[in-house]
This record gives sequence, structure tokens and C-alpha cells, in this order.
Amino acid sequence: MVIAVDSTGLSLLTSQSWNRHKHNRKSMKPTGQLWHKLHIAIDTQTGQILSCKDTTSSITDGAVLPELMDELPTRNIQAVCADKAYDRFDCRKRIKEEGAHQRIPPTRDAVHTDDLKHRLSPEKREERQDIFAERDAAIAYFKANMINGSDKLARQNWKKLTGYHERSLVETTMWQLKAHTTDQLRSKKPLNMAIECRIKCKIVNLLNAVA
Repeated sequence: MVIAVDSTGLSLLTSQSWNRHKHNRKSMKPTGQLWHKLHIAIDTQTGQILSCKDTTSSITDGAVLPELMDELPTRNIQAVCADKAYDRFDCRKRIKEEGAHQRIPPTRDAVHTDDLKHRLSPEKREERQDIFAERDAAIAYFKANMINGSDKLARQNWKKLTGYHERSLVETTMWQLKAHTTDQLRSKKPLNMAIECRIKCKIVNLLNAVA
């Protein structure tokens, strides 16, 4: 099984209150958060949402991946596809614990572990080399295949070689979720928001099962 992970924003405003905010009507400005985040992990073969987690808009995507992995109903995972927001030590460590491949592109400013060897203790360097082995291999590939100082084409080819583009399937699932259940949350209390998010995911799973 290949897992794809991503997040999307769900509006806490009704269409009417959003228009008021958009047009900057001072007397009608909403207070508090405007968005809530829904993080999901899907099976790329079936499109089924395997786990989900709702958070406030201030929580980064990478911070939630370990929780999504913990909720997966299966441990038979071949690879995890995610964008650069998940290029973090804790994310890669959790994926490696499952024995899965890390189909996550390194960030533009990513540094190979060997270039940090003078800054790390032997223990930390060994741990980093173990967790970041696939990341370091990707960075080395980019450097070896640069053209006129640019790694753009190397990155594109790396994505094809690794099967990274399966990540786009989670965006399709996000579209389904918003198309069939709207991009809004009507609940105001945190517990009710969590329940509403899970209901949205359940609806998408039922529709995909019928299809």
C-alpha cells in the first residue's frame, strides 16, 4: 500500500460572513480564526481516507504526520508520498519505523548529512544518516544531475523515478471532499469540529466505495 498525505483548509465562516470579511466592512469583521485544517492520509490505489486529523490553521502539516500514521488501520505500507512541508526529521523517522519509503522531496535549502559532520556529534550523525538516508540520496542525485547550476530538471526526474506523483491523488480526494460536503465547517466547538471532519471523510469513503 502507498499512502499519500496532505492537508486542506476548511472555512469557519458562512458565505455571507466571508463576503463581509472580504469586502473589509469594519462593523462586520469576524474575529478569531477564519480557517480550520483537515489533514488526511489516503490509499493511493483506492482513494480511501485511512486516517484524518483536524487542527487549527496554525499547526504545520509535518507536525501531524506521526499522528496520521499512528491511526492507519494497516501496517503494510510500501511508501508515503508527501510534499516538502513533510521534509522533517520526525516525519521521516516515523515513516522509517514503518519500513516504508520516503517519497518526500528535500527542501530547496536541504543540506546533505556529510556536509554537517563537523557540527554533529558521532551519535547524532549516525542517527541522522540512518533516518535521512533517502533524503541524502535525493540531494546527491540533484547535485550530480544539475544543468547550468539548476537542479530543476533533476528534481522533476527524481519525482518520476520514485513515483512521487502519486501524491497528486490526495488532492483529488480533497476536491471530492469539498465538492460533496462543502469547504465549510458549521460547528464552533472543537469536539464538534472533529466529528464534522470525520463525517466528511466518511461520506467521501462511502462515495468511493459505491463507485
